[in-house]
Amino acid sequence: MSYAHHTLLSGSSPHLPLLLLTYLWLSAPNTGVAADICRVSGGVLGIHWSSTISLGWHPLAAGTGGATCWESCCLKPSCNAVWSLGGRCVLLSCSRKRGCPISSLPQPHQESLGLLQLLSKGPIIARRRKVRHALQTAIQRSSTGHHESTKRLKPETARPTPTVPSNIALPQTAQKNLRRLTNGSSDAASAPPQQNSTAGDTVDTPASSNSSDVSSPTAAEAAIVTPPTQAAVRELVVSAGKSVEVTLPRNEVELNAYVVPTPPNGTNYAFDWSLITHPKDYSGEMEGKHSETLKLSRLTVGLYEFEVTANGDGAQGEGYVNVTVKPEPRVNKPPVAIVSPKFQEISLPTSSTVIDGSQSTDDDKVVAWLWEEVKGPLREEKVSADTAVLTLTKLVPGNYTFSLTVTDSDGATNSTQATLSVNKAKDYQPVANAGPNQVIQLPRNSITLYGNQSADDHDSLSYEWSLSPASKDKVVEMQGVRTPILQLSAMQEGDYTFQLTVTDSAGQQDTAQVTVIVQPENNKPPVADAGPEKELTLPVDRTTLDGSKSSDDQKIATYHWKQTSGPADLKIENADGAVATVTGLQVGRYEFTLTVTDDRKLQSTDTVTVIVREELDQPPVAHVVSSPPVSLPVRTATLDGSHSTDDKGGVTYQWTRDDSSPAAGVSVTLLAPSIKSFTVY
Repeated sequence: MSYAHHTLLSGSSPHLPLLLLTYLWLSAPNTGVAADICRVSGGVLGIHWSSTISLGWHPLAAGTGGATCWESCCLKPSCNAVWSLGGRCVLLSCSRKRGCPISSLPQPHQESLGLLQLLSKGPIIARRRKVRHALQTAIQRSSTGHHESTKRLKPETARPTPTVPSNIALPQTAQKNLRRLTNGSSDAASAPPQQNSTAGDTVDTPASSNSSDVSSPTAAEAAIVTPPTQAAVRELVVSAGKSVEVTLPRNEVELNAYVVPTPPNGTNYAFDWSLITHPKDYSGEMEGKHSETLKLSRLTVGLYEFEVTANGDGAQGEGYVNVTVKPEPRVNKPPVAIVSPKFQEISLPTSSTVIDGSQSTDDDKVVAWLWEEVKGPLREEKVSADTAVLTLTKLVPGNYTFSLTVTDSDGATNSTQATLSVNKAKDYQPVANAGPNQVIQLPRNSITLYGNQSADDHDSLSYEWSLSPASKDKVVEMQGVRTPILQLSAMQEGDYTFQLTVTDSAGQQDTAQVTVIVQPENNKPPVADAGPEKELTLPVDRTTLDGSKSSDDQKIATYHWKQTSGPADLKIENADGAVATVTGLQVGRYEFTLTVTDDRKLQSTDTVTVIVREELDQPPVAHVVSSPPVSLPVRTATLDGSHSTDDKGGVTYQWTRDDSSPAAGVSVTLLAPSIKSFTVY
């Protein structure tokens, strides 16, 4: 058979939708230096034919085969896939960056090896990150001494490689497709020189092909063809090492970037680290974002994904690495089972209740609850449940004990118990209610009494109405004496007392009484009394109006006060009460009328007069305070009249000397309106 090889370089397999595509079958080798570099295991791969561009071809040396072809592609940055067939090594490039979907396929069609084959079943698209991780793993191992240096990665003729059959019989379609790649490409690669090649050069092997179906290239075909004028950016293989896992309290990590190939002497790659994903609460620090080594600190629990890019002279590449920070290991504490209530008591007819175990606690979480009935009355089925809250129904009288066992996330358990007492239904004595007392006025002589507010805790009641012993001599007609509603008629003036007796199914009884007052028909009107006349002197400007002495032969139903004369600027408070308050009175004469009404709507009125007078002006009171007696040679005395008073204030002062005063040569000096100073000569 013939071999076709594919190198999984960075970006060669992005996620693409599954489609029915035309695929090129590629067989990956299991051995060889290049296969070890590119980290592709053996197997059959599929690549979409239309997504490739031929980079040319070169003949394979006798006895070399697919491994050398594979290495040629691995060392050429623009090469993404190879196809070795009939002594020719065809180099393929993706039509666009990351545009070659690669799929692991179960088996090629028996006649389609190396051909374009329309598959009836879409292949599985390989994930780019898995491929990239394989590359990064290879580079990391190379950097730590697991592999030889990049110089040793060049082809070695002494290393055994798979042999390629010299004669390959392919259908006509295969020949056409092969010629399109080998002869139709405008950028066919030249035959490589004999010495070891550098990255980007083809491998120097003599042309050799014994295929009878595919002609060997001519000398013109093997000539060196000038590459495209626009230089392609070389793709670097960048690795950030294996994924890192740390456990708190350690929260610092150091990441290192490795690049293949190494930079030329005297030059360095430019690095740039980016944080792609991180936990929401991340607030850590990144040191050395533009160097080969990135130092991370203050990491929190979660997953971090980093991308590192390397740039050099016409070369670029990127790598990815994950950092997982795990929470600090905890020492498990057993859960604490808590039931609420710990004890409860119910009485029938209540036959259901709940016991809450959801308040049970654990240092992580409670994952399981188990309720078991430890003790209880004899029944067909015992209680068992696996919920946080135990719901109990159809309980019978007796004492119950329930056990709750809780299990935490680590399998630790804890148990507690709750007790329940269910009592038989208690039959309480009924409560009789004959309703409120009633008053009727002749000529009305009938009324209905209601005892349907009587109650019992269980069964229905029986009723019996009767006249109380105090009303046995009263004349009345009663209907419905054994029902909740009693109808009375033919009543006369006076007081009637009726008794209601209720009895429950257990024979327990209770009684209640109600009085009906029958008033005579001849109702007299009420007598209004507004109280005596009043006189007020300002500044008093308020008074009360008292009509509480009004009377009626039965009962006064309403009171109403209103002003009938006098200045209007006043206010009557509680105008519909027996006693009202009037405020804001002024000088003048007021009249207020009281109207009283009884239950039969009969009314009576009375008027009270309120006189408000001016305030009386009292004369001022003069008061003089003199200084102590003076003796010569002291000649001055002071008199103080400031202690004089008046009921309204505004006092003026005038000092005069009595002509009958024996003092002579008196000189008067006014010190203040109320103070005089006398000087005696």
